[in-house]
Amino acid sequence: VTTAHHQALSRREAVALTNARGERATLRLVVDIPDSVPEPRPDSPQNIRTSNPFGLEPDGSCALWLVDASRNVVWKVDICTSTFAPLAVFPPTVNAGPVGPPRIDAVPTSARTWNGDLLVSFLSGAPFLPGLASVKQVKPSTGEHAPFFTGLRMVVDVLPFGDALWTSWCSSL
Repeated sequence: VTTAHHQALSRREAVALTNARGERATLRLVVDIPDSVPEPRPDSPQNIRTSNPFGLEPDGSCALWLVDASRNVVWKVDICTSTFAPLAVFPPTVNAGPVGPPRIDAVPTSARTWNGDLLVSFLSGAPFLPGLASVKQVKPSTGEHAPFFTGLRMVVDVLPFGDALWTSWCSSL
């Protein structure tokens, strides 16, 4: 994707792409989530928190669940109206370890529909302490969330497959 493509997308124009094998795709901007939001700290009043869209899950004909790993939120995106709103925001965890910051970010990485709910996987932030990664069950109607699998190290995704759930992670338990 070139700079010209980025500019066209920002003007809400569709961009047609073709790869080396002749496969085609058309890109269009569905919703424009801000790249960053202010997050002042005592030591850095101009500090910001960037967005890191990490995973998408469809939900009906006009809706998507968008996981933002940096802002620790699952957004509900309506692609028919080009609007978005937070479904669930995940707070940081107190760092009980000897190294790293006082709080550890949740870092959601994916959302998957399962039995009418969402299963959201969490990598956990630095220093990536064993046991902080998890999968939470989120109610799409309210955003309420509860632990589903806990005590993991670095979960990247979970995939409902029939009655079973498959997980992928970066390290063993």
